[in-house]
Amino acid sequence: MSERIADALVLAFSDGVSLKIWADTGLLEREWELYRRLAPSFGRIILVTYGKADDEPLAARLSPGALLVCNSRGLPSAEYIASIPARVAELAANCRSIVVKTNQMSGGEAAAGIALGMRRAGKHTALVARGGYLWSRFAAWESGPASRAAIDAGERESRLCRAADLVVATTREIADDLAWRYGIGEDRLAVVPNYILQGDAPSAVE
Repeated sequence: MSERIADALVLAFSDGVSLKIWADTGLLEREWELYRRLAPSFGRIILVTYGKADDEPLAARLSPGALLVCNSRGLPSAEYIASIPARVAELAANCRSIVVKTNQMSGGEAAAGIALGMRRAGKHTALVARGGYLWSRFAAWESGPASRAAIDAGERESRLCRAADLVVATTREIADDLAWRYGIGEDRLAVVPNYILQGDAPSAVE
């Protein structure tokens, strides 16, 4: 039997990303497989997406089952993000320990808000800032280093990394860059490479 890490794992999706987008782009099975394997180490898994009501039947297909927070009412983005901590708190009401994790750095505002709300409720909470790529550098490459997009990505990336209990990068180079930019000590850094599914992996989606 797996050792329990926490009573709940909350996964904050990247800005604008939904289960439907994962399904439509062929990523759902691959992305969920990691959490299917992690599920025995947590009492429950709560997915926080930017999808609408069409995320709900997709969440119901995931095995083991996942709890879902999505924008089923079609709220404006800022209003929806502001509503997330309270909605997660309802789903985690009887949990004493919570791990909040981003899928990418661009999910930082929602994740940080959830973590703050959990701490204020007296729950043991860890905020994990995970990024598969260096968001600020990518934005600078795509839009220019002095662009509003690059500056915004850098500011948001900085706030998340400074608030996080653990910053996870997929390469040593990215980890070192984040440490240098935001003053992150080695004790708050981890390198976890991207994974691949082997051919004999069971289906993650029913």
